[in-house]
Amino acid sequence: MERDQLISKFRKLGGVIDPNDYGFVFFYPPFTWLETLREPLTPAFFSRVEDQEAAIYVHIPFCYHECSYCYFTKFSRNIDKIKAGYITHLKEDLKLYAKFLSNKKIKAIYFGGGTPSILAIDEVRQIQLTINSLFDTNQLQEITFECSPETLLVQKESIDFYLNRLKDDIGVTRISLGVQSFNDDILESILGRKHSADQAKQGIGAIKKANFRTFNIDLMYGFPQKDFKSAKDALKADLEVLDSLKLPSITFYQLWGKKDRDVVLNKPIWQLEEYDRPKPEEIINFRQLILQSMNDSGYNQWMRDWFIKEEKDKLLYNTFLFNSRTVIGTGLSAYGYLNISGDNGYAYLNHSGLEEYYKLIDNEKLPLNKVGTLKGPNRQLRNLILGFKREDGVEIDKEWIDTCSGDKLEKLTKGGFINKSVMNNKILIKLTEKGRLFADEICRLFFEPLQS
Repeated sequence: MERDQLISKFRKLGGVIDPNDYGFVFFYPPFTWLETLREPLTPAFFSRVEDQEAAIYVHIPFCYHECSYCYFTKFSRNIDKIKAGYITHLKEDLKLYAKFLSNKKIKAIYFGGGTPSILAIDEVRQIQLTINSLFDTNQLQEITFECSPETLLVQKESIDFYLNRLKDDIGVTRISLGVQSFNDDILESILGRKHSADQAKQGIGAIKKANFRTFNIDLMYGFPQKDFKSAKDALKADLEVLDSLKLPSITFYQLWGKKDRDVVLNKPIWQLEEYDRPKPEEIINFRQLILQSMNDSGYNQWMRDWFIKEEKDKLLYNTFLFNSRTVIGTGLSAYGYLNISGDNGYAYLNHSGLEEYYKLIDNEKLPLNKVGTLKGPNRQLRNLILGFKREDGVEIDKEWIDTCSGDKLEKLTKGGFINKSVMNNKILIKLTEKGRLFADEICRLFFEPLQS
């Protein structure tokens, strides 16, 4: 089916594909739907957390510079003055959660940012030792550590020493390297990155040499360009580089299109006459091009945006995120989710300002800012929305579907975007190959206000 016909068909079903208003879905409900925390959480509340296993997210909010597209909380100035105090409070943050959740078996830890590789090995060790001392990590299977090429290359020790210490001393099993593009002009002029394509390749070579269990690189597409051919040629060139590098895992992210954070060359993208945002049919073209290239190179599509060579290359932390399992979010602006007894879920977002974050922790209070309780139907809806991103699909109660989202699902099924199969009182829902092209857009089609 031609791309414009495919998009037209999706739009007739209520779908929206708009590069100027795109968002990668990895949580639900959206942060803006959460409400300000009014009463501190009690020990009785935490006693209702059902999951016996959990993942931990650790936010490291430091970057040597701020990239034009990034909306995550970070600091690029006075890092050396802030770092020690932040790590001290981060460890106290972990201790506050351990008071209530120390009995949970931690299966995965994710160091995200920001740029965790700004930290020295001794600083990372402090944090990991704190986690090990507070939580049950005897069954820990994965530690992921985000890096950027330029921070690896400026370590006081050699890059090889740093990576080997992460693996052997800290226990890191997986590196996530933020490459974004192998085009130097795009890296500098559009994304505001400070590394070059050659430095990215140097970093990849060093990570391979360190022999982690696996590693992943992030790439982006959907950049503003002078014309469609330029954008397509840039993506093709990146895909050719990927084929030559023989990587175990690759994630593709479409450039986020929110106008309040889309800034290029210190100007909003939509005010730059020489740059055009991709049209919807061009975005679908890019996604099809990525899928074809990855298939030709022998990758398996794990999620719509994620391609892996082997089963071991999957990110365990993501199975907690997209299966609505407990994730303990720690650090500035961290997002967390708790499964609560009685068919409830609890989503939270930490404060993003240092002053308030420090103040609450100094007073031995969790640094929660926004929270949301997902009661029965809301929790089912979360499972459905995030389940769309999973390669194995999601099982949903038939009764709930019939009363809440059956009409939308039926239309998408008839349109060829979704497959449904009935199993007893459950329905297994999976996106088709056509549906995976619109995975994030289909997720957002089911966004509904939280029911009280």
